[in-house]
Amino acid sequence: MAHLPFRWHLVELVTVLGVGWWHVAVADSHVARRRLIAAYATLLLVTVWPLGDLAARVSLTVATTQRLVLMLLVAPLLLMGTPTALLARLTKPAVIDEISRRLLH
Repeated sequence: MAHLPFRWHLVELVTVLGVGWWHVAVADSHVARRRLIAAYATLLLVTVWPLGDLAARVSLTVATTQRLVLMLLVAPLLLMGTPTALLARLTKPAVIDEISRRLLH
């Protein structure tokens, strides 16, 4: 019988939970908090054991579905849940503006 390559991803789990807790704490409304909680719960669901391992090593279908969920659900929820003032502060340095301009052109 083939051994499936499952392993616990404790570092990823702790990192996502820590960043998620901070992100939810800085949210400015109840709706934003709900969006962030949904985004981080979905992120954990599709990236840690066992789905993350299946996507990385076993199944192309799971990998494709994982990427679609990340792009079409998690990313928009994270952006909608992040306060505008925080986004403005994070993108204020001139280096970020220069990188953005170069990527857009």
